Amino acid sequence: MKNSNDDTPKNFQQHQTFSMSNEFGYQLDSSKNNDMIMEETGLPGVRRNISSCITTNFSKKIESFKNNANETKSNCSFDIKTKNITFKVETNSGENNNKDIRADEYLEEYTNEGSEIILKEEINKSDISERDSSNHDLLDDIAKDVDVEDITICFKDTIYDTHKFKNNNVSDYIPIDRDCKEIFFEDKNVADNYYDIADLDDDITVKHSSMDVECYKSWDQCNFDARLIKNIIKCGYVGPRKIQAFVMPLIKKGLDVKAQSETGTGKTAAYLLPIINEMLVKGYPKESMCPYAVIIAPVRELALQIHEQARKFCENLDIYCGRLYGQTEQSHSIRILEEGCDILICTPGRLKSFLRCLILNLKNVKYIVYDEADRLLETDFKRDMIPVATFINECNNVERITLFFSSTFSDELNEFVDKNLKKGYVKIVNSNYNEVNKKISHNIIDVTGKNRNKVLLNMLLKEYDESLKTFSKIRKTLIFVHRKDFAHMLTLFLIGQGIKAQTINGDYAQKYREEALLEFRRGKIDVLVATDIFARGFDVKNLDHVINVNLPSNFNIFINRVGRTGRIKDGVATSFYDRYEDYHFKNKLIEILRESSSEVPEFLL
Repeated sequence: MKNSNDDTPKNFQQHQTFSMSNEFGYQLDSSKNNDMIMEETGLPGVRRNISSCITTNFSKKIESFKNNANETKSNCSFDIKTKNITFKVETNSGENNNKDIRADEYLEEYTNEGSEIILKEEINKSDISERDSSNHDLLDDIAKDVDVEDITICFKDTIYDTHKFKNNNVSDYIPIDRDCKEIFFEDKNVADNYYDIADLDDDITVKHSSMDVECYKSWDQCNFDARLIKNIIKCGYVGPRKIQAFVMPLIKKGLDVKAQSETGTGKTAAYLLPIINEMLVKGYPKESMCPYAVIIAPVRELALQIHEQARKFCENLDIYCGRLYGQTEQSHSIRILEEGCDILICTPGRLKSFLRCLILNLKNVKYIVYDEADRLLETDFKRDMIPVATFINECNNVERITLFFSSTFSDELNEFVDKNLKKGYVKIVNSNYNEVNKKISHNIIDVTGKNRNKVLLNMLLKEYDESLKTFSKIRKTLIFVHRKDFAHMLTLFLIGQGIKAQTINGDYAQKYREEALLEFRRGKIDVLVATDIFARGFDVKNLDHVINVNLPSNFNIFINRVGRTGRIKDGVATSFYDRYEDYHFKNKLIEILRESSSEVPEFLL
């Protein structure tokens, strides 16, 4: 049945979407003209004031057809003028069961049950994406949790387009390189904090029996090439951080290193600077598709961040930095790597793919760096990481230097390190092994018997209202939640309240992930809602506040989550604690508070 209105917005015809009205418990207004302009909210796939958002929850009707044992095919169509939905069901017996339903008759009756979609022409049953029943009233819960007089005004005619941000395996996305001037400017903006920051770092312990420990206390002692020193000074770096001071001499001596230090202490520069310096001073073989140094990171955003830091240090040095990760156009990646990839920053999945297809050659590789190494061995990365490590080891380059860096080290990682580093490798650990960065102050909130959503939203809205009174902005805040769907819906609510918010997770196409991070870095977004995929390596200058709506499954993830703040200056971490759900965290939270000389609340004692 052809849609009787040819003016229906194209995105309704091309993409299946589902409505937010179900979650907020209100009806969408179908009286607007079809050609009404859609308004961007800043959230991928989300528009406000969408024209002709005629929706209905027809799950009960669909189920009645699904229960027909003779059913072989069903589809439905929607007439936007008459508001009629027509179901067509064909059975093995040849019977045709057609049913017309008035959309507005069932819109209110079935508001909070089953799934709700915006129908398009001839939707096949297999195309109808029904949401998990546990998700369907998330936003309705949020609406009830906060004292907002007219919730419908905030979310009226708002839809969420699942197709638009879908993380497809094949992508034509071409990443855009930020100008090095902007990257340098970020450092200069916080340069005043660099003067005494090294004194705040945890003390370092070097475990190696066959040599005296050397420590670079100034850039002069590093004896780096003058061109590299010039770029370091442009960053505003006053002197080496503690992890840098101890690691850089070891790398210059050609030793394998396993290094651990708290979050935000400059581990990336600790390995990049000596590698770049050797390339400048000693030279290296320059061949297309043959990197000299390979840096492997678990997630694309960390690879992107390392790539930016490498470009910054290599500015005007005739050293090419390449990046390689998923959700980007492969042909473009190949062209870039052909132009030069002296230092290659990559994720394990795309690296494995390029090695398997013989696109890359590792014959010239001298340096292999595993950044955030413990994350690389977690289940979702391990299947790619193990074959890559095996391939690298089979290259049998006796001069190769292997470096492992991480803020936390698990038992599994320690075992992996022992198999992949040369005997006699150097171990570097900070004094507070696998502990939280001490530049972070902690606020633990008891949510036992309370609604986490209400506590969170009232906290954010109160801060937002105060910022309006003082003509200021709310703190730059990163919120961690467990579920992707809740991240989406929480962000919609915040946008509706006027807060500049964004959400990203592993479902997002890389284009939107990078756009969201860039907006957050540039201050266009004040609140970012994320899942644990962004708990590691994600570095935003002046990130003031991290909120743990749900505590993670283990303490190492907690360390990395809160470690997104307190990197250059002091930060704040707020964590919600439920004595029944989060009892496994009780002793650790008490320890954190006592180490920071903070008062331990009674509910933790």
